Amino acid sequence: MSALLYTNKLSYGSPAAKFTAKVEKFKTDSYSIRAAIGINNVEEVFDLSWAGLTEIEATALVAQLKSAKGVDLLQWSPPLESATLNFTVAQFSANEYAGEAGYYTIAATLNREFDN
Repeated sequence: MSALLYTNKLSYGSPAAKFTAKVEKFKTDSYSIRAAIGINNVEEVFDLSWAGLTEIEATALVAQLKSAKGVDLLQWSPPLESATLNFTVAQFSANEYAGEAGYYTIAATLNREFDN
């Protein structure tokens, strides 16, 4: 596990969080029940964006996201959370900053994980 790099350089408006609850419905003759699927049934996905990174910063961040391979855990404290949480990298992209050579933008989607 390693800490997510350059969280102080996340773009304004980032992260965008998506929460999806996994539930199951059961029906009988006279009523229906809705129940959570599993203990941690709320899927949390964060879309992050870093803008204006130098080439050195972008190279280090891309290396960290690549080396995680969607399996290794990265640690980060999202807004409105008081603790550091575990995440895996679902996808990411890196581009040169429009109009400014030598500066880069990186976008990544992180999934919250509940294991250690």
